[in-house]
Amino acid sequence: GCEVTLRSRAGEQRLERFQSVIRCLGPALESEPERSPLVAALLDQGLAQRDPAQLGIATGRHGRILDASGRPSEQLFALGQLCRASRWETTSVPEIARDAAALAELLTDELRARDVDLRSLAVPAARRVTSP
Repeated sequence: GCEVTLRSRAGEQRLERFQSVIRCLGPALESEPERSPLVAALLDQGLAQRDPAQLGIATGRHGRILDASGRPSEQLFALGQLCRASRWETTSVPEIARDAAALAELLTDELRARDVDLRSLAVPAARRVTSP
């Protein structure tokens, strides 16, 4: 899991703990990674690398993020624009929805293979985070 500081537009902050974080932002990877704290942190920690064409981050099969050594992550995945260097046409809603469904199926299969009770991972509606 990870700890995330959530900041409202009014400036209020609160610390939350999550099992995963999904970045769902605009159409392009910023040319300056520090503009996205999540992407900057992944790059700085060697958990991700930019693709050679600087179109997004390097990803492998199923959108697995490649670390600084080129190894695919077991825990970090990318969808949409972040994958455009390896997937090119991954910008429309139908493609992203298809990729998200395939990733959900992959993760579900991997968890079942480890005998994880999927019901234990359900997030109560009151704990779901929505954009302010």
